Amino acid sequence: MTGVLKHLTPLLVNCNEMEDAEQIKPESIWTRPSVRETARWAGLVLFVGASWLYLASGLLAPSWAVGMLWALWLVFLVALIKFWRSHPWRVLAIPVVAYLIWAGTMLAGELFLGWTA
Repeated sequence: MTGVLKHLTPLLVNCNEMEDAEQIKPESIWTRPSVRETARWAGLVLFVGASWLYLASGLLAPSWAVGMLWALWLVFLVALIKFWRSHPWRVLAIPVVAYLIWAGTMLAGELFLGWTA
């Protein structure tokens, strides 16, 4: 009988420790450093891709619109640099917003302002 108690004692002690363990939340996949780092670099690569569209806008848009787009691109660049360490998911969202704004501007310019290549 003493052999059985010897084996059950650690289990009873571990039950008390389980209450403390339940309060500790497991790390989410979205907060892991490797996933956050991947989001940062993916955002940067996508932003570089968006910059080519902003630079080539002069083929379709007039110079005043291209100047405004470049100014907006600089605002996006400042936001990307600001969020680089603290908010990697915002870094990933910035190029998506940049693509959508560029596409919307080009489409609206073509439809409503008569911009042609």
